[in-house]
Amino acid sequence: MSTDDRTWKAKLLAARKLYAGWHKMLHKLVAAIADFWNDAEFRAETGLRDDGQAADWLDAEFPELPLHWLDMLAVYRAYPQPQQWVDARPQDLLDGLRQQAETEGDKAARNRPAWKALYKQLQEEVANLKTENLKLKRENGELRRMLAEAPDPVAI
Repeated sequence: MSTDDRTWKAKLLAARKLYAGWHKMLHKLVAAIADFWNDAEFRAETGLRDDGQAADWLDAEFPELPLHWLDMLAVYRAYPQPQQWVDARPQDLLDGLRQQAETEGDKAARNRPAWKALYKQLQEEVANLKTENLKLKRENGELRRMLAEAPDPVAI
């Protein structure tokens, strides 16, 4: 084995170590940005009250982020632990979040008939309560009228 072989192998090993730590460093960077993301002072001093504008500003400040800031923030919030980032690229984590959202949306769509039935039942209950309320108001008015017309019990 030649010295040159060891040199490139040593360099490869060093590069692999750096690459393995890259996800951890990216996580630290995103955590640091997220730490001031909702800071009122940050928003006031930069004039970036709108999330979209603030995200665009951060994208310009940190152009090497692999995703748009709002996507990075979504990934960070869903996967807050650095070890969750080790075996996956941020895009893969984001794709997983989107797939999960689609699955949950599909479940909600499948449950829609049950929600429609519940909605109809609640509408009927509201209508019945309105009818009952009108009846009680009439009875209350009638009782008030009777009370007003009744002789004063103290005078008797």
